[in-house]
Amino acid sequence: MQNKIKSKAHITFCFFALLTGILVMGSAIAEPVKLWDKPTGGSDRDEGYGVAVDSDNNIIVVGVTESFARSSGDEDEDMWLIKYTLARSSEDRDGDIWLIKYTPDGTVLWNKTAGGVYMDEGYGVAVDSNNNIIITGSISYGDYGDSFFLGQYYSQFLKEGKVHDGLIKAFEDNNITLSKDAKITKRSDNVREITDGKMIYEVHVFNDKRLHIHALRNSDMLTIKYDSSGNMLWNKTVDRNAWDYGKSVAIDSSNNIIVAGHAPLGLGEIGGLIIKYDTQGNMLWNKTAGKSSSDELYSIAVDSNNNIIAAGFMRYSDIGNVWVIKYDSNGNMLWYKTASMGGWDRGYGIAVDSSNNIIVTGSANIRYSGRKVCVLTMKYDSFGNLLWNKTASGIHNSFDSGKSVAVDSNDNIIVVGYTERIKAIENYEIVVLENATYYAVEGIESFYYTEPPVKRNYELWTIKYDPSGNVIWNKTEGGIDRDMGFGVAIDQNNNIIITGETNSFGAGKGDVWVIKYTGDMERQKQDMNIYLITGALILILILLIIMMIRRNKKTMK
Repeated sequence: MQNKIKSKAHITFCFFALLTGILVMGSAIAEPVKLWDKPTGGSDRDEGYGVAVDSDNNIIVVGVTESFARSSGDEDEDMWLIKYTLARSSEDRDGDIWLIKYTPDGTVLWNKTAGGVYMDEGYGVAVDSNNNIIITGSISYGDYGDSFFLGQYYSQFLKEGKVHDGLIKAFEDNNITLSKDAKITKRSDNVREITDGKMIYEVHVFNDKRLHIHALRNSDMLTIKYDSSGNMLWNKTVDRNAWDYGKSVAIDSSNNIIVAGHAPLGLGEIGGLIIKYDTQGNMLWNKTAGKSSSDELYSIAVDSNNNIIAAGFMRYSDIGNVWVIKYDSNGNMLWYKTASMGGWDRGYGIAVDSSNNIIVTGSANIRYSGRKVCVLTMKYDSFGNLLWNKTASGIHNSFDSGKSVAVDSNDNIIVVGYTERIKAIENYEIVVLENATYYAVEGIESFYYTEPPVKRNYELWTIKYDPSGNVIWNKTEGGIDRDMGFGVAIDQNNNIIITGETNSFGAGKGDVWVIKYTGDMERQKQDMNIYLITGALILILILLIIMMIRRNKKTMK
């Protein structure tokens, strides 16, 4: 009898050991394998915003570099935009568009910078069928901040309309030149806006007759085409007299180039802007879109019929909605959709699957849910009907966002962005002032927290969904500082390539960060090995069980 009990115990043990082994193997299959990650940068701030892959699986990243920005205004191989070398303050930040090409194993093949003397940034990148590289972004021509006492002209400044001669003189005395055509617009009780040609100044008014002047960074939309070796073929700028940004670029089946961004519509309003160029950089058409005072497009994609779909943000009163708009190849609008979770919601990334379904990712501010901002991913059919939407929050339910999305050959969806990480600050001192308790943080002078202080940083976050919106896996990457993902692309083997920014690793205040995960096709070999090992373990366990049963039978005899 005891032998029978022992035999059953052995069988039970083997069963659970087998089950545990299968579960462990299954979880290993569900996790992505990181092939490599590479920080690239210098001693200052550098970030990667967009990523694309060519037909040889080379990786192209576009972003901004402050480490290697050249602000001398000299025209050379890379610094070619002399038009944008206006006078600037020594305190202004400067950065250049940075384009980097990597081999599939992460070796840098070449890098190029482009820009003027102000902050210039590259946001979107795409590759055509000839492996030419097209980038879009913005190039700036103004960034200035100063404060001064206005004195007797204070009351004149408060009036809307044409500027007073005395006000022009007061500005000149403080090294700011205004023309007689400049106009003042009231934005709020203590904020005015001065428009003078292309320059727009935001002015904060204080009761002591002091002004803080900030020249808003005006910019032009910029599109550049390079060959596969990094030689510039052409560049185009779009100037609508204020803020013009290129945020994303896509290529159609004829290698035409479609750029999306935002630009002024007039009267202080901002709207979405889409421009289509031919392969030589000739503009075929352009469209502006928007219904509110602040509508912006952040991402663009092209489907198999050369229809164009863009995603962004549309403002309604005190909330913002995800905005999706679809055009045919001639620029005729087919439909547009908005979606809201009740707060400030934005669509940052867009992609199209093999059935021309549309996937959008961004952020949602879900009011009254206990969560602040979460990752939002939505799937529409080609007619704009919502198929499903999913939200995802990190462990702190704090501030999370999807920034880019891509679709692999199996129509799986990969979303990249970031999740907020909150860590308690241990080095603080409790201070009591006027019967109130404050928390003084070591190293931060004259600043007291009203609650126990925490340090807030971000981790790069990747989520993979199946076509039905079920999470296959999610993975965070990062160290002790701020690490964020901004762009994602899929190569010919379904490998996942991510770009963003890392402050935890690298050389400076922030480095371009590129991460490569294995995809389905390359994983098949690894998965097969896992299945073989699992099968071998099952066979061994079955043999052991049979041997124990036989031995117990002999013992009973």
